[in-house]
Amino acid sequence: MAEREGRAVTRMVGRMLQAGRERLALRQLRGDHDALLRKLGKETRELLTAGEIAHPGLKAAVVRIEELEGRIAQAEREARESGDVPHEST
Repeated sequence: MAEREGRAVTRMVGRMLQAGRERLALRQLRGDHDALLRKLGKETRELLTAGEIAHPGLKAAVVRIEELEGRIAQAEREARESGDVPHEST
């Protein structure tokens, strides 16, 4: 009986390990996907800025990103001036 329970526990641990490996692999795939999307966005922005491509929707997104970057830079300056240095998120 104890031997049978031991085998059951071993199988359960094996299934848990396999599930963990699958979750880790999925997390890596999502990370790779997100990294490629970030790279694509940066390259698209560079192409728009250089005038190599043109699209009104993409241009509007770049303008909005630049506005956000300006607001972030301003908030960081204000935080430094007040002695409260913000944590970097990227």
